[in-house]
Amino acid sequence: MKDSTIQGLAETVRQLQPQQQQQQKKDGNFQDMLVKSLQEVNRLKLESNKASMDLAAGKSQNIHDTMIAMEKANVSFQMMMQVRNRIIEAYQDILKSSM
Repeated sequence: MKDSTIQGLAETVRQLQPQQQQQQKKDGNFQDMLVKSLQEVNRLKLESNKASMDLAAGKSQNIHDTMIAMEKANVSFQMMMQVRNRIIEAYQDILKSSM
């Protein structure tokens, strides 16, 4: 999981919505929910990296917490990729149906 990939995805999602639609209600906006989710995945990944580095440097002796942090980051990344795949599938279905 690369920081630049996750941040790049978040930036792409922000740019997809035209200026006219940005005046919509911010609550319940799919784009905002997606960006927040990407930020959460990134936060979990950074926590996992920190826990791994602390364990390797001897700053932490708790391998259980490190493994839990790593698995949380992994599961959240896998979930994000599945959501991404579903969005792409839905977009492709829309393109097919309009032809």
